[in-house]
Amino acid sequence: MLKGLPDRELDGRLKFLWFVCACGPDSSFAYNLYSRYKDIYALYEADDYDTHELNIPDDAMRRLFDKRLEDAFELYKKTMAMDIRLYSIEDTLYPQKLKKIKDPPLLLFFKGRLPNFDKTLCAGMVGTRSMSDYGKKTAEYLAGGIASCGVIVISGLAKGIDGTCQRAALNNGGVTVGVIGNSIDTIYPKENASLFNKVYKYGVVISEYWPGCPTYKTSFPRRNRIIAGLSDFVVVVEAPDKSGALITASLAKRQGKMVCVPPMPLTKENAGTAALARGGARMIMSVSDILEEYEVLLPHSVPPDLPLPTLLTLEKPEGDEAQLPKRIKKEHIYNFLLDYLDEHGPVSLAQAAADGSKYSLKELMRAATELELDGYAVRMPGGLYDAVPGDKVPAATIKEN
Repeated sequence: MLKGLPDRELDGRLKFLWFVCACGPDSSFAYNLYSRYKDIYALYEADDYDTHELNIPDDAMRRLFDKRLEDAFELYKKTMAMDIRLYSIEDTLYPQKLKKIKDPPLLLFFKGRLPNFDKTLCAGMVGTRSMSDYGKKTAEYLAGGIASCGVIVISGLAKGIDGTCQRAALNNGGVTVGVIGNSIDTIYPKENASLFNKVYKYGVVISEYWPGCPTYKTSFPRRNRIIAGLSDFVVVVEAPDKSGALITASLAKRQGKMVCVPPMPLTKENAGTAALARGGARMIMSVSDILEEYEVLLPHSVPPDLPLPTLLTLEKPEGDEAQLPKRIKKEHIYNFLLDYLDEHGPVSLAQAAADGSKYSLKELMRAATELELDGYAVRMPGGLYDAVPGDKVPAATIKEN
């Protein structure tokens, strides 16, 4: 028997290893079968399993009736030798947040220092692997700011937005957690090897897949439920319409957690982000927009005399536009906004300001209010605006003020 664990604790983990290996990775029935017993000893000692509606494959049934633990013990020794640890769903240190989700992982393998997820504010930060320059800068700004306030940044250690968020968290002295969709002993993608090593040292890498476990197409989407489950809120930085980040957002929303999106240009690369905004995700312009609801939980507050910068450069118009009389300038703003709303509405004003507009968000907000009062625009639920069908604003109706 290995040293360092009480015999019963080790015995329980061996039985969990036996069970998850018998069921196989990405099993559709493992948690449902376990939940009938809610005790690994009772499950292990059962002589028969009432499994008619669980559709358990014959080969899995044969493994479940083979009660030998020698293979599980060898896997446990291999895991410990690789400096990898594990908690079962019955361990007291297993995150309570994860127990609340549908189909929680029965075993968590981890390498690094596991934080107390249940007593620390956690942000899931996800997005596309093919990020734009603007998406990269946005990810660095948001993740760095969030991490510097003491919030744990959780992501998938993938290339693109995920890895950028986790690097930014580490660069700002924060803690980050990588939830991977492959075996705990595999670094994927290889180009993120240096990031993995930093996370091992200053954070933790988590997987439900044991060393040597094969990876399937379903493995990466399934890890998203763990990211959402451990997070108190989720930020989708940049995502096309078929991004895996949208799975994480959907799971978080079902769990009653806040989903946030920053303003992004309306391109196909951001179609998923735009869809989330239309569906009620919270539009954020700064780190403080996210954290204001959690201020009492933050170990490090944002200094009140150092306001956070906004994501957008809200500069006044330059060049010829700045020299125009106010009346003509307002006509330009009104017609720009109506054209934009007519083409893209309903949409947020932050999105309009981000999408290549030369007008500031403040200017667009003022214009939208006046257009709404005059019957040219309508405000909709979620802070979105749309154009009322009709002609552009007649110049004669525009006041100088």
